[in-house]
Amino acid sequence: MLNPDDLTAAWVAKLQDIPALVTALGGDPTRISGYVDRFPDKTSLGNTILARNPGSILVVYMGTFRTRIERALAWKHSFSFHVKGPESVNGGVSYALIWWLFVNGIPATANPGALKLLRFPIHEECYPMDLELPQSQRNQILVSPDGATMDVFEIQASLVEIGDN
Repeated sequence: MLNPDDLTAAWVAKLQDIPALVTALGGDPTRISGYVDRFPDKTSLGNTILARNPGSILVVYMGTFRTRIERALAWKHSFSFHVKGPESVNGGVSYALIWWLFVNGIPATANPGALKLLRFPIHEECYPMDLELPQSQRNQILVSPDGATMDVFEIQASLVEIGDN
């Protein structure tokens, strides 16, 4: 089984390698980063999401499960991508566009066939994410005791390992 921290780093590197996505987020690839739980300083994903700057994506490992590929069992690693859109200037960028770029953006490095991210291997020991299609949804985070919320956008995708590692 692969180390999920390595897969988180692979996601970050691949998303940072999509020029159109980086541009949509404001042009700074470091605004795409990974979250690694660590006690005692990183134990609240909600607080981390709230503290993120606009125009950012936080890659979060959510768990590992078993799945079937034909008759074989395989490891499936699930990830969430918490998106804060950039501040709107001249109309801004919609969450729908960021979702579209997540699926259809074209990584610039080592991609001679100009494959979309959906069909591009994120990690050499995993199938591309088109094996189990990604999803997107709106979520609300409670931001104050009086019940005020903030909408955030979440993309969910999985990586299934090739073979039994």
